[in-house]
Amino acid sequence: MGTVMSMGMTLDMSVKILEVKDGIYESEMKFSKISMDMLQGGNIMSYDSSKSDAELDDTGKMMKAQMEPMLEAVIFAKGNDLGEVLETKVEPNIPGVSEMGKQTSTIIYPKGAVKIGTTWTSSKNEKGMVMDFFYKVKSIL
Repeated sequence: MGTVMSMGMTLDMSVKILEVKDGIYESEMKFSKISMDMLQGGNIMSYDSSKSDAELDDTGKMMKAQMEPMLEAVIFAKGNDLGEVLETKVEPNIPGVSEMGKQTSTIIYPKGAVKIGTTWTSSKNEKGMVMDFFYKVKSIL
């Protein structure tokens, strides 16, 4: 019957560690770019937050209205040194961002030390979706 729906999404996110105390990390996360390509019911839809309104088609503009609030949100998370998320809070409270923050902030860290340029991957199967994550250390402050 073919593919009913498929989606590829790329989220660029900055993560800033605010405090480390007793093995608990408090962090602040913010999406800096969202791009996605989706096939649904034979229709192809694309969105890239780095494009101007003039570069987006009508579907891209509609998706921008839905996605743009995510770029304004700040996700605060508490987690342990293994990358398990214990708590999240989103400001302002935007529906769906907290759940996405939980999914994207659960990082399985590599066993060894990391440095700028270190990369690693992980996969997660949640609610029938397979999510592949690619991580790259861009800076260490």
